[in-house]
Amino acid sequence: IDRLVIATNQNDILHRCMTTGRYEMGGVKPSISPSMDIEISSNFERALFEAYGRDGGAVAQLMAEMKAQGGFAVSQGAMQWLGETFASGRVSEDETRAAIAAERAASGELLCPHSAIGV
Repeated sequence: IDRLVIATNQNDILHRCMTTGRYEMGGVKPSISPSMDIEISSNFERALFEAYGRDGGAVAQLMAEMKAQGGFAVSQGAMQWLGETFASGRVSEDETRAAIAAERAASGELLCPHSAIGV
């Protein structure tokens, strides 16, 4: 595996972080893929742990900053690791619906909205 892909819906805090270097809360909007309607991702906290060289203290500081200020900046070194490990993308509600329809037309299979975002 070369890189893993972070695929998000309109609640795109992970994609925004991957493109800007800031993990910043912006409010959750209800979507047709509700399991992705999040702002605090425990999986991303694990990725940050690796990106910061398994330094739990550094990650704890970031989480404290998020709690106090609503976000934090990811260090340049950690962003380099994240960029080498992950690609990311954001999919709109219309794009999700289009992916569902396209797969249905192509294969007869009906994707759930969460799977369609990954496609």
